[in-house]
Amino acid sequence: MNNMSFMIWFSVYACAMITLGCYVSRKQKTGEDFLLGGRSLPMILTLGSTVGTMVGTGSSVGAVGFGYSNGWAGMLYGLGGAVGILLVAWLFAPVRR
Repeated sequence: MNNMSFMIWFSVYACAMITLGCYVSRKQKTGEDFLLGGRSLPMILTLGSTVGTMVGTGSSVGAVGFGYSNGWAGMLYGLGGAVGILLVAWLFAPVRR
């Protein structure tokens, strides 16, 4: 792919993202609406956002190395963290409503 072709496709992509952002942001009135999704996000999007925030390349590669060096204890460490997050979410969700 030559440079001109790349620039054209990149420009089309950037314009499409800006257009989509303007279209979607019409419902957003305040910063709170932006940060909290208008308090109307379905559970699957909330979970996806949380998992996407917590799981990255560093944590994935680090978890594999930790599991390799510590065996089953490494797996239980990650499992305990996941259960802890779910427990905290379950306990504090009523407080936030």
